[in-house]
Amino acid sequence: MIPTSTFKKTLPLLLSLLVSGYAYAEKATTKLEGSLKCGAARWQATSTFLNLADAEWQPLHQEITVFPDAGSQGKSVRLDGRLVKKSFVKGQKVLDTSVTSWACIESTKGKKYVLLLYACSWGDERGGCTGADKEWTRLFSTDGKALTANYGRADRRDTAFYKKLGLSKVMEGVQMQGIGDQAAPDKKSE
Repeated sequence: MIPTSTFKKTLPLLLSLLVSGYAYAEKATTKLEGSLKCGAARWQATSTFLNLADAEWQPLHQEITVFPDAGSQGKSVRLDGRLVKKSFVKGQKVLDTSVTSWACIESTKGKKYVLLLYACSWGDERGGCTGADKEWTRLFSTDGKALTANYGRADRRDTAFYKKLGLSKVMEGVQMQGIGDQAAPDKKSE
């Protein structure tokens, strides 16, 4: 039997452990990793998502590194996402967008490119993350050079640029693959 004085001393500690355990469960994260081979280059993605009860995962951090050829140093690819506050995520900023899938595509001219598909994170949508603007693509050379970084999300210049590169027909049937172990980091099925 536990003496009453010991129980009174340990009760606050037990309660704090229970509360912190609950807080930890609310702040649990999931890490997804994946790689894409494109020509001589290898692309490596690491994404960390915040798991929330009754909501889709929220992207906390994402990094894509390209290794242009075997034995080369990796370099980080600059991504579109930025940290924002969301009303339902207390005390934590999340990314407003993240790369959800990618593809290695080959032009009709025989050159390879990497195509990234972005999607806005769920909830508290801001201007630019509504309707048809919730998803967009960015094109990169296999060594990580951003080719459409200065374009808007649904820029008319994309069509002319893809035609110039020999990608017009290729873009119509692109098969994207999820960048992590799962095709899409989505807890809820819609």
